[in-house]
Amino acid sequence: MNTFEVTVTMRENVAEVTLSRPPNNLISLQLARKLNDELIKLSHVKGLKVIVLRGTGGVFSSGINVEDMAPSRVGDMMFELDKLFENLNIPNVITIAAVNGEALGTGCEIALFCDLCVASARSTFGQPEVELSIFPPVATALLPRLCGRNRALEILLTGDPIDAITAKQIGLVNAVYPTAEFEDRLRVFLRRIVRHSHLALRCVKRAVDGGLYEPVTRAVKISEDIFLNELMISPDAREGINAALEGRTPRFDP
Repeated sequence: MNTFEVTVTMRENVAEVTLSRPPNNLISLQLARKLNDELIKLSHVKGLKVIVLRGTGGVFSSGINVEDMAPSRVGDMMFELDKLFENLNIPNVITIAAVNGEALGTGCEIALFCDLCVASARSTFGQPEVELSIFPPVATALLPRLCGRNRALEILLTGDPIDAITAKQIGLVNAVYPTAEFEDRLRVFLRRIVRHSHLALRCVKRAVDGGLYEPVTRAVKISEDIFLNELMISPDAREGINAALEGRTPRFDP
């Protein structure tokens, strides 16, 4: 049996969650449970702005552990995966997948379900489940919203992986960095986000998600309500506006 671990490293307002199940970081039932435990703990960390999810060994995750899809285990596995995607949708934290290698199957679903995804040039993304005569439930719901119906069908029906540049071109990935520069460029990307007010970050996320599947007029109302009745009455908004008026850098409480 392969050993596995999920490690969490805290750096100020950022938590790095690293999957390690050599050689391919396959998502087993035990790994999914451990990942759920860590994400639940992080959801209660005060002041946490960003969770970065990544894998070890030059792989993000090559997919699900097929043994855990056996009839005697598949119910438990689907239960843990349902919880995992709920826990990834933490409303008060931005989740970022840092993909440096393969992200296939369930690994691809996890990466693309995060709020943002950045990748190295060597990375690949794919949903090969059709080769096993099954389909990925999360990807079938998620991909059409990210890249459109026809592109989603191509990915799902062929099972062929795509490279990181293609993934960015069709809207699955936010940024692609040269592999040798990946860690440094990732840090710069993170700084562009964590320098902002925690309240503003989570209000933006809630406003986008709250209106995403509503008619546009209803979505505008949802966004305006969060803007006027939560963000604009906060000390963070006052500090941001005052700093701009005074020509200085804003100072936000943790």
